[in-house]
Amino acid sequence: MKTHIYITLVLLLISLSISGFSQNKEGELKFLQAYTYGEFSSMLDQDNPFFHMIHTEEASATSARLGFCPESEINETRAFLNSPEFLKNLPEDVKFAWGAESGENGQYLYALKDPGPEYSGPGKSDIREIEINDGLLLISFSKEGSDKLTILTCESVDKTVAIVYDDLVYSAPVVREVIKGGKCAISGNFSKDELAELKTVLEN
Repeated sequence: MKTHIYITLVLLLISLSISGFSQNKEGELKFLQAYTYGEFSSMLDQDNPFFHMIHTEEASATSARLGFCPESEINETRAFLNSPEFLKNLPEDVKFAWGAESGENGQYLYALKDPGPEYSGPGKSDIREIEINDGLLLISFSKEGSDKLTILTCESVDKTVAIVYDDLVYSAPVVREVIKGGKCAISGNFSKDELAELKTVLEN
């Protein structure tokens, strides 16, 4: 068995704002379990306004993407999602987040399982080295970070875990096996400049 297991987390980044990253160098990195569309939609009545505000036509039961919201409707939708009337029938740990990837004039919505101040997964302070190799961003964690990643993935096998930076979801893959060795690889539709900028952001 290899000493290090590289799990490629495919980021569906259609467009990436380098200037936006540059403004958020003190951002927070978290790995959070996410509800799939099937799990989330089963909590709601079929006539819930959610299904009219979020375009769910292309949503998959096993995907963490709940649907798509046009840019012009995001503020109204955000207010609805945070309303007590909507939240009262949902688990207390639900935290809504938008995707970093952009669709055509809008964003994708995710529902994360927020551990609150008790978050114990790996973060930026656990990163020891970041490399760029053959279009991949390879992240090495400290021993403590590696242990955190192992515990997280042990608790999340066959579940969806979102990679969240500055409250934006960059990827939400299904964990197929426990990650040991403290290394993971991130790939996506990055240019060389975008990979270099993301590397700089995560290192600072």
